[in-house]
Amino acid sequence: MEEIHNSKYQELSIRKVIITIKKYNRKGTLIKKAKLSSIEKYFENGYITEKIDFYANGEKIKARFLFNLEKKTLEKTHYSLDGNMEYKYLWKYDNNDKLIEEGKFHFNYVISLGKPVLGRNWRGQYNENGNLISSIQYSHGNDIEEFLSFKYDKKGKLVEKISDTYKWEYFYGQSDLLTSIVRKELFLKEKVDYTWELIYNDKQQLIKKIRYLNNNVNFIEQWEYKNGKKIIEKEIEIIDNERNEYCTYYEYDGDKIVCERSDNSTFYYKYDENKNLIEKLNNCNDGKILNRQIFIWNELGLLKELHENESNDKPIQISIFDYET
Repeated sequence: MEEIHNSKYQELSIRKVIITIKKYNRKGTLIKKAKLSSIEKYFENGYITEKIDFYANGEKIKARFLFNLEKKTLEKTHYSLDGNMEYKYLWKYDNNDKLIEEGKFHFNYVISLGKPVLGRNWRGQYNENGNLISSIQYSHGNDIEEFLSFKYDKKGKLVEKISDTYKWEYFYGQSDLLTSIVRKELFLKEKVDYTWELIYNDKQQLIKKIRYLNNNVNFIEQWEYKNGKKIIEKEIEIIDNERNEYCTYYEYDGDKIVCERSDNSTFYYKYDENKNLIEKLNNCNDGKILNRQIFIWNELGLLKELHENESNDKPIQISIFDYET
């Protein structure tokens, strides 16, 4: 696959971000002020290629990015304070743009072992239809942590997943909607331990997912929708016949969430005419304000200030962002 680091794209723009952070005590008195900054380099197509963070104590940390022309990240490299490579994330894709490998290399082991050490690594294999048929999770080099295999029906629907210890079977109903999942323990002659039942409304939206343990209801998830958006999310946990219920309610204005209410607290969201978030308010359900965040944006749509206040609106922290190009 063609990489973005070729003659087609060049580093054209550099942006410097300066963040001034002010922290306050409970009396509203300024107790600490620090200035952080970062330099960001971009390609002509808008993708970031490098970011260097500068801290108040003079330390700096650098990260570099590498993309391909399909907008997929290929590499992300982090450097330590002394400028040496610390670790690197790698992603590889096949000719069909499917992820086939993902890994993280640790370079701080070079001195003791003489080479970079692969921390965690994932590799996948696909069939001719683009379905994942196997995956291997490695840890600490070539130690296999988990192996999974997958099977599909003629329509490409997942019907079976197998690990070293479990087998999952997937069953479908009308309109090819997933209606149940069964998990079997391979070491116990494929004894069924968990099963899941999935229920949909007439718009094919998932409204209930029930988990059974040894044929007894163990956990329930429920959803309600309005105008295509989730408005209620409920979790019910049942342990030894004791029922614990957790519920979250959502309210929208167009495509923006304006309220998120749970059993303990409520979040309110406000937006400006450009749909930028300008306030996030956290209330107890008794009406008492826990904290408030205020967002101020510049004319380019970049965050200019972030205010974090206590319940009495006294500031906890103010972050000011300045941009230089």
